[in-house]
Amino acid sequence: MERDKPFKKYKGAMCPNWLLRRQGVSCGAKICYARLAQFSGQRGFSFPSHSTLARELGVSRDSVVRYLNELKEHGLIETRKSTRRHTLLYFFIFKGEWIGKNDYLKQNKKKNEDNTY
Repeated sequence: MERDKPFKKYKGAMCPNWLLRRQGVSCGAKICYARLAQFSGQRGFSFPSHSTLARELGVSRDSVVRYLNELKEHGLIETRKSTRRHTLLYFFIFKGEWIGKNDYLKQNKKKNEDNTY
């Protein structure tokens, strides 16, 4: 058996610690949030299809729909129909009350504490 050091080795979806700690949000919805965030990059929104998300998460399309609805119910994302594509746009909603002051990256800490964008 060969040991591995995955730290900064692989590409992947990052789930914020404030969301990982949150009770009442399913593991599937948390991973879905992380994958949506990875798709969004610096744009702040993403537009993967349900089929793409299902393939990337290794789950059924019904599970994806359930996870997305859960994220919407918790106020973590909002959706809007794309005018150019036959898909939805997913936007992230800032949940300041869920985020502790130690959850920010150092370079973003002051900006997020001021809540200015």
